[in-house]
Amino acid sequence: MENKFILIISIMFILANMISIVSAQESPLLIEVLTPSIESLPGEPVTLLFRLTNIGEEELSFLPQVELPDRWELLVPIESVEIAPKDSKVILLSIKTPTELRAGDYSIPVFLKGKNQVQFSKFEFRVSVPIVKELKVIPLNAPQYTLAQPYTAKFLVQNTGNTPQDINLTLKENLDIFSRIEPNSVYLDAGDSIIIRVKADVPKDITESAIHRLQLIAQNKEDAKVKDIAKVSVEIISIIYSKEELYHTLPVEMTFSNEDTFDSNQMELRLKGSGQLSDRDSGKLSLDINKKSQSIKYTHPDFFIAVGHQNFYLSPLTEDGDNGFGIDFKTMNRRWKWNLNRYKNSDGDNRLGASLAYQLNQDSNLSLQLLTQPELGDLLSLRSNLSPTKNFGVDLEHGRQIESSAEDSSSASRLKASLSNEFLYTNLKWERKDIGYRGIDSNRRKVNLHGEIYFFNPLRLNLNFIDYIKYKEKDTTIYHDRNFNIALTKSLEKNYWNFKYNYSDSLDLEELERIDQYGQSIYLTNKRYLSKERWLYQRIGAKKSFDRRNNERDILALYDLNYHIPYREDSLERYLEIAVPLNSNSKKELGFGFRRAYKINDYLKLYLKMKVEDIFSERYLVSGEWEYKSLNKWKLTVESRVRWSPKLDKSDFKINVAYKIPFNLRLGHRSDIGQLSGCFLDESGNGISDILVHLDGLTVLTESDGYFEFPVVATGVHYLTVQSDKLGANDLIIPRIPWKVKIDSGQKIEQNFRVMKGASLKGRLKMIKATESTLEAGGVFGQGSEKDDMNFVKDIMIELVNEKQSYRYITDKEGRFHFDYLVPGEWTLRVYRNGLPKSYKIEPQQRKVRLESAENRTIEIKIIANLRPINMIEGKILEVESD
Repeated sequence: MENKFILIISIMFILANMISIVSAQESPLLIEVLTPSIESLPGEPVTLLFRLTNIGEEELSFLPQVELPDRWELLVPIESVEIAPKDSKVILLSIKTPTELRAGDYSIPVFLKGKNQVQFSKFEFRVSVPIVKELKVIPLNAPQYTLAQPYTAKFLVQNTGNTPQDINLTLKENLDIFSRIEPNSVYLDAGDSIIIRVKADVPKDITESAIHRLQLIAQNKEDAKVKDIAKVSVEIISIIYSKEELYHTLPVEMTFSNEDTFDSNQMELRLKGSGQLSDRDSGKLSLDINKKSQSIKYTHPDFFIAVGHQNFYLSPLTEDGDNGFGIDFKTMNRRWKWNLNRYKNSDGDNRLGASLAYQLNQDSNLSLQLLTQPELGDLLSLRSNLSPTKNFGVDLEHGRQIESSAEDSSSASRLKASLSNEFLYTNLKWERKDIGYRGIDSNRRKVNLHGEIYFFNPLRLNLNFIDYIKYKEKDTTIYHDRNFNIALTKSLEKNYWNFKYNYSDSLDLEELERIDQYGQSIYLTNKRYLSKERWLYQRIGAKKSFDRRNNERDILALYDLNYHIPYREDSLERYLEIAVPLNSNSKKELGFGFRRAYKINDYLKLYLKMKVEDIFSERYLVSGEWEYKSLNKWKLTVESRVRWSPKLDKSDFKINVAYKIPFNLRLGHRSDIGQLSGCFLDESGNGISDILVHLDGLTVLTESDGYFEFPVVATGVHYLTVQSDKLGANDLIIPRIPWKVKIDSGQKIEQNFRVMKGASLKGRLKMIKATESTLEAGGVFGQGSEKDDMNFVKDIMIELVNEKQSYRYITDKEGRFHFDYLVPGEWTLRVYRNGLPKSYKIEPQQRKVRLESAENRTIEIKIIANLRPINMIEGKILEVESD
């Protein structure tokens, strides 16, 4: 049975091959599909190739026919194909797919038909179309401007992909307008589209013009990367003037803040502002009033006065930033500079300070300082600040404290010198103070030397040395601190290196826990920018300290790593911080977190920070900030912070709410403004409404009677322009626009404008030819030839004038001229001869022309050739005799 089955299968296989051979022998055409399967995106052209070979003995002729799916397009028409015996041809089919073609596999059958539509053969191609998700947002229309009124902007949202999409629609705007989207989500099939309307509720009481920028974002709900954005900008024009502009005001900001923690609650009210007292004032007033301190300052080019809590300064050895409540006054008269202050310091002691300085030159001066302090003794110092050259300066001061007896008097001295050039900067400070000076309980000496050496642009060497000592007597030192560090820095655009060595030696016998130790440290730091906003920070180093009192030594070696990875799309910034100790005496730290700053629009900002400060000690931090700034410039800020550690059983909480309200404090009427008003009238004297009138940065809208007014205009020269759909291309405004106006302080100017249709005047110069019958013997008309006559109609200047305006035109080669946009009324036309010979007469050379509104007048000016006599001179031919 099994052998019989195998025999049947073998016979069937042989018969199939025989049938195939017979079929091949019956068909003289061999077909080879070169592109059996190809992939194409929607809307792209597809090229299909196949080769035909004539294996017969006769020439073959046939026409390929293609059956395309609906909306597919054959780009190149198919022509009939003729193939000689034993020859072959490659046939190209160019097809374009529809833009909204769905994803899938498409079969393209091809038929080869010969004479009488007899089918030779049939084969097919397969075109695969992948899934494409694309969106397109197109702004359709939006007004260029709106006069503080609500408006609607239209957008077209298209599904340009080949698969249905569920779409979210969101809006971003830079102003606090509260715009709405209708609708805010849509479902679109492939190739479908929808019109989206955005309604912007512009407040009518807006007092400042601004640009409203709208962004419509269409985003696929399932795939956030599939999105598109369209933008429009609309100018919001304020038509309301604030009465505050009539007054000179002082900008003031009032801040109310409330801070809460686990242990306390603090409330604070603060007023802060600065500005001029009047528009003619060259000084500046500043005020800062809160619960802890109050101060008012006035700065003028010739003097300075301040009242309230502040830092008082005369010189480093007298008053050096002492904080207190009082008054400070400074003035300068040519080379003399005075300074006088009186205040009560934080200890409740009264102080009176005065200084007198003489300016030797721009960088050098001598000064004398006096400070009264009854409980300690008055201070008197002499100071000289000299700069012999641009690169070298010396500041020297000596002070003495005046006691009741000369034996109790103490003194102090200081020196500061600096030297710099292109490659070096050094600074030396030396200071000494005797015991009792300003109440100190020990003698003090301090030396500080700082230097910077620039080898070349990115490489810099820094040296710093400090030696500070306190002692009662010569051999009884109670405090001594010496510190020396050297740093070598190389700073490039994307790479920063720093090598730093430090040595310190400290002795402190003043504290209860006395200190007597020295230490050394060495660190190598590198900060490398891997990209514009991604960087890697590394630090490796060691620190050694030795306690001489307890004979204890401590060594710390560590490695720090800080890696920042910003993610721009959603303003997310991730970072990693690692501190790895290289010895067992210190604890290791591993921290990470992220920061995110999100700007919703120009008025609302959000900031969030989450950080694991150390994963080993379980220290965590969460902080955030919410800031809202309104169109009226008030601002609300909420800051919060939570830090906790379950392992250490510690927690910290803080929240701060601050509300800032800006306002203007009226100080008086402004003297640097004027007013401008007027009307826009048509030819009949009726007012024209809804014309936008611009005066530099100011804009108003004409009322129903054509009236407009600028109640507050800064003094100076301004230019007035207009904008309106009611004005046609041929409309004239008299006076002409742009209109120049100069406004003086307190001046009120009224100016009416007439809107009328302009007229035009065109014409040509016509040469009048003479007839032969009028020609006399021995004479000629003009220059004697028609060609010469016609040359004189070009380059002739035509002038058209009235009482206020003048226009000129140079004729072309045909003698034509043209004047447009002319004010209706009486004009005078003049023709200048220019280079026209006297043998020609202009008729008329001057004439009156009256033009009506919207009139198009054509005139002709004649140039007549006058008779010009020719003088004949007799002569003879000179003959030259030959040799």
